[in-house]
Amino acid sequence: MMKMMSNRARIAPADYRPPAAGARIVALLAAIPIILMISCSNPLRERIEDLVAAHRQVTEEGVIYVCRDSGDDENPGLPDKPKRTIQAAIDLMDENGITGEVRVAEGTYVLAEGENIVIPQGVSLYGGYARRTWERDYDRYETIVEKDPETAIITVQFEAGVTRATVLDGFVIRAGVGVDTIAVAILDASPTVRNNYIDAYGALEDSVGIFINRGGPLVEWNMVAGGGGANRSTGIILSEDTGAEIRNNAIVPGVRSNTIGVGIHATHSKALIEHNWISGGDEGGSQTAGIWLRGGTTEIYGNALDGGGGSSWSAGILVSDSAETRIVSNVVHGGWSSGSFSRGVEIDGGSVATVRNNTIGAGTNTGSSIGIAAFSGGSVIENNLLFSHAASGNRYGLYQHDSSSTPASVRNNAFFDVHFLYVHPQNDGHSGLDTISGMESYLTVVGVGTGQNKKPPESLSNVLFDIDDHINDGWALSAWAPTTVTRGGLYPSDEPFPRDRLGSPRTFPWSIGAYERE
Repeated sequence: MMKMMSNRARIAPADYRPPAAGARIVALLAAIPIILMISCSNPLRERIEDLVAAHRQVTEEGVIYVCRDSGDDENPGLPDKPKRTIQAAIDLMDENGITGEVRVAEGTYVLAEGENIVIPQGVSLYGGYARRTWERDYDRYETIVEKDPETAIITVQFEAGVTRATVLDGFVIRAGVGVDTIAVAILDASPTVRNNYIDAYGALEDSVGIFINRGGPLVEWNMVAGGGGANRSTGIILSEDTGAEIRNNAIVPGVRSNTIGVGIHATHSKALIEHNWISGGDEGGSQTAGIWLRGGTTEIYGNALDGGGGSSWSAGILVSDSAETRIVSNVVHGGWSSGSFSRGVEIDGGSVATVRNNTIGAGTNTGSSIGIAAFSGGSVIENNLLFSHAASGNRYGLYQHDSSSTPASVRNNAFFDVHFLYVHPQNDGHSGLDTISGMESYLTVVGVGTGQNKKPPESLSNVLFDIDDHINDGWALSAWAPTTVTRGGLYPSDEPFPRDRLGSPRTFPWSIGAYERE
């Protein structure tokens, strides 16, 4: 049988030699009439029946079964005669040009040194099946794939060019220990990765849960941990023009010490990051961030995220290196750094951001906590609910670093529990503005679009539900929030994401912050 992406047979050229696995099936099937003529009690009958059944199952149903405990790689891959290793099942399908599913039973599948699982186009892996019955429940019947503890780098990877029709679903995937570790690698490929628990485990330098370079994969409903890299731990890395869609995942870096921890690190990416829970982590680390964008045009919609607890600094979203991004309808916590500062959103390095309809907490750092810090100019800051719940220190809503950091628009933002609404450069230092009129007068003079910003007299406790538990309730607006917040937002007709964090449609006039109250 010739390798192809269709299940239909094709006439092979005269000099074509089928791959080994296909050749065995073809040869034995061809020999059946001769064997039956020689003997009515064929000693190879059971083996031939297995091969016939396997051939029918694979070609017609597109399914091969794998079980670590009862399987054998010489088996045909039937439910009662499964293969033992995942790669053997993949190879059988790939060598025969067949697309379909590899169904893997519960248990731990350890990859030896130098081995990793390579998934080709059209071969999808599904874990979470019970032994014998093949009932599927990936929470109950855990299917674990892990590297030998002494090996690195990649545990599972996809061949270049695979499409979203190629699926990885229902596994626990762990990297090994090495200089660098990657649990799942997606290189110039666009598969679907869903319903997995992915952990990069430990590394002497960098550990990454999912590494994506180019392509446009769909990554959804996974739990991703960046592992314990001694230098850097990252839940997901997006690089080199990646057009990935990252949806509905829980993403964190791993346990580390005196290192950088980032939930999602995107470099020159054009990804969509939507409706995830993301953290910079609280398990060590000196510099932590929920999302770090370096260049590119990544869009960030409807997430709940925090900056973690870096001993040096923490930031919910850090935008740098001339990135152009949209940050809309997110709940952002600047983190609880005990070092220099915590910041909800920082825009730096020539970057420009549209920051609209977010609920942004500056974090709890008692030295300096800032809702949005601008170190580069031209950003649009509209319809955000900005506050700091730090116990002390410099608590700012908006911070402008210098004259080149002037935003393009500051409109319809609501400020709560901050010392200064807006801090701007003045002479060789900075000056704080603590009234709406003072802030808008300054912004008008420097040419910034402004108006309808608000500082309601109510304290934050009357505006949000359970402010100490933002992960569970997302700092949703309470019934006691001021009308100017719940029904006082502007209506941006050019906004391509007209929904709140929970996906509810915005109604005119929009509520300020991440949630549409009415």
